[in-house]
Amino acid sequence: MKKLIISYSFSGNNALLAKNLAEKASADYTEIRDFRKRNVFTIVLDTVLNRTPKIHPLQTSFEDYDHIVFVAPIWFGKIASPFRQVFRQCRDQLTRYSFISVSGGANGTRPLVEKELKHLLGEAPLSLFQSLISDLLPESQRGNQRVLNGYRLSSDEASYISELALQKITEITNN
Repeated sequence: MKKLIISYSFSGNNALLAKNLAEKASADYTEIRDFRKRNVFTIVLDTVLNRTPKIHPLQTSFEDYDHIVFVAPIWFGKIASPFRQVFRQCRDQLTRYSFISVSGGANGTRPLVEKELKHLLGEAPLSLFQSLISDLLPESQRGNQRVLNGYRLSSDEASYISELALQKITEITNN
């Protein structure tokens, strides 16, 4: 089964996770790149106003893949806005897909992510895996937004999370 992993990452955490996942799954990898540098203010505006930021076009034929894995953060309960353009581009070409995220998690996992994916892509993902940075922190720091926003995964943490995500994807796709 030929896999493609597409990631977007503001902090670098999801990119590190996606690269680890691509290596472990022997999958092709591509990264979404913004036209302009983002900051927390543009992230908030994009999320609140439901804007779709400009990204560099992906040079990928989605039809060449049996399974596409999207890796992105969740911002204020929604999938990172740069993915909207990618979802529009691939919606009619998708056969099977999964979604993976590593996010701050101050308020826990986001139950509406699957509903958002279904709305944007026309069907629910085969596999949905959300990992929370707050789970990696001591109890006293889990609600601290500054700590969560500034946290950077180590390569060992990214490797561990990617292994868990790959196990879940493999379980679902083999059934």
